[in-house]
Amino acid sequence: MLFYIGTNVQWFGERINGILYPKNINEIFSTEELSQIGLEKREIPVSSKDVSKARDSRISEGATITLSSGLSIPVQTRNETDFRNINGLVSQAIVYTIINQPNATIIFRGTDDVEYNLTPSLMIELGSKVAQRVQSIYEAAWVIKKMDPIPSDYNESYRWPV
Repeated sequence: MLFYIGTNVQWFGERINGILYPKNINEIFSTEELSQIGLEKREIPVSSKDVSKARDSRISEGATITLSSGLSIPVQTRNETDFRNINGLVSQAIVYTIINQPNATIIFRGTDDVEYNLTPSLMIELGSKVAQRVQSIYEAAWVIKKMDPIPSDYNESYRWPV
């Protein structure tokens, strides 16, 4: 068995019915107890996979998007379905723009379960701002992944866009 203690560290405990159950070792043994049996304190380095998980978590939180009209809309970005729905409505808005129906109404349902009646230009703006937010989160992740080593505080909010 491997024992590690420190930030982002787990002890992989015993198998029960073929399943390996993880336990946080520093909740079970003190550092002194571990050193008495020859185990040293080691920090597992943060990997780019950890940063990717933090990135994906931030994207899936969604955001409140404020449009040029002053309207603020809470938008879900939990998964591909949410993005597909946003992209579909933006495509509809582009069609309305092309066929010269700038006053058409597109109904967008926000995270708050409120239906927002948007013009094609506002729907395109909403989609664009959602895409810009996702892009800025990816860019922050790329900056963190380029650090050597990746800092243990990679998930702190000051490293990511709001």
